[in-house]
Amino acid sequence: MAIQKITCFSVLLSVLSLTILSGCGGGSMAPAQVNAQNAVTSAEVFSNIAQTWNFADGLGHHMTIGASPVACAFGSCGDITVWHYTKDSCAGYWNPHTPEQCAVATSLDELYFVLRHDGDGAWRCIGFTYLDYTGAKWKVQISKRSNKAAPYTIIPASSSISDPNTAYDALIQSLAFDADLTDFSAQTGGTAFSTTWRTDASAEGASLVSLQHEGCVTERWTFASGLEKVVPVVGIGNNGACLVMDARLEMVRR
Repeated sequence: MAIQKITCFSVLLSVLSLTILSGCGGGSMAPAQVNAQNAVTSAEVFSNIAQTWNFADGLGHHMTIGASPVACAFGSCGDITVWHYTKDSCAGYWNPHTPEQCAVATSLDELYFVLRHDGDGAWRCIGFTYLDYTGAKWKVQISKRSNKAAPYTIIPASSSISDPNTAYDALIQSLAFDADLTDFSAQTGGTAFSTTWRTDASAEGASLVSLQHEGCVTERWTFASGLEKVVPVVGIGNNGACLVMDARLEMVRR
């Protein structure tokens, strides 16, 4: 899987990078695209069982995602999975940092990304906790706006159904240095912010492609028997500039 979203999880880069969490503009409720021919479903490409995916990019960086089922998280119970991201380089995905940032890094980024299997078959993020390169810890809880379509689709229900432009609200909370990042209890406070999101679904043979747009950030994930490729396309740069990502940052499953 390639990792093309240099900062959707830049979302996670730090509170200073909240723009990374920004979704692509527009809140229009355009109808979902439907092309049933040769459709690939979420059930064909992901099973909520304990599993590990190892990735490498063209620059020699490595990333591991360990997936584990949990019963409840962030106030939701049901079919929920937690993806635990670790990496061996400050410059690697997710959140590839600049040489200047890496020079002052005190830790490697670590992420616990929580997805819920919704009734329509899609897997959507409902929250996450993370440790950033400065050593700070954060907790983010995602909530759907009542008048908007469900946001933050990571694995579409089908390659034939794309989500419309939508929006979501989130709470972000700074955690203590000794906080347990696997504490996914519901938040009751924190800094609130809003952003937008869109997921475009398609198929590549037996693979389900999820193209995710979040403000300046665009990331392309390819799902087959597991996460096969994650590709960062564009991301947030200095002063909010949109930057085309280095193609060599694409993470491919080993």
